[in-house]
Amino acid sequence: TAAIHKHEIDAVCIGGLSSQYTAIKVIIETIRNINPEIVTIVGGGMVTAEPDLIMENIGADFGVVGQGEITIVELARSLTNHTDLNNIDGLIFKNEGVLVTNRERAEIADLDSLEFPDYEIFDYPEIPNMVNHVIGLPKRCLNITASRSCPYNCTFCYHPSGSKYRRRSIDNIFAEIDFMLTRYEIDHISMVDELFAAGKDRLAAFCQRMKTYDLTFGCQLRVDSVDEDMLRQLKEAGCIIIS
Repeated sequence: TAAIHKHEIDAVCIGGLSSQYTAIKVIIETIRNINPEIVTIVGGGMVTAEPDLIMENIGADFGVVGQGEITIVELARSLTNHTDLNNIDGLIFKNEGVLVTNRERAEIADLDSLEFPDYEIFDYPEIPNMVNHVIGLPKRCLNITASRSCPYNCTFCYHPSGSKYRRRSIDNIFAEIDFMLTRYEIDHISMVDELFAAGKDRLAAFCQRMKTYDLTFGCQLRVDSVDEDMLRQLKEAGCIIIS
């Protein structure tokens, strides 16, 4: 409440999975009580999986279906300039009580074209200490997404970041790491990809570069692709956790 009043917030963006539905709904209701004119926008895997169900019940003004980097920029411009919302791909919203679903947003093919996340508004130096429980060690962590989706089609899995496997270049990944290291005292990298590496060559190239950094890291892999040689490469490069 204090932050909304202090910064004169006029739009709030919230994202999450189904497990966070109740918390997100409470946040939206709280915002409505503070100022019903504030625009609420909800995204993430929860909305992407069940856009109609979520938008009929959660109380947000807009839902972003699929990847949101382009959609949210187009929505901000449209709300600012009062242009037609129907032209924004990947958007779902209510118009006079009727749910409107726009065309599907195409998946972003070139991940290297995206800007690095801007953490400055979040008092970022304080945040790494909040995620130590993930690895059980006193580490200052940085989360990095090096790819989106996964080339496999496991029956238990829902692909929240798209249907086609896309990867950032190794150079682009380390450009982000270098960029963050100039600003923050980071000593652990969490690679939060659904699947960090689908091929041994890419993982080997990453490990070779990581050896030059005084950092530990963790990643997610398929159990049937891991062998002793891969584990040795990971350990030598600073890997301390695989999930």
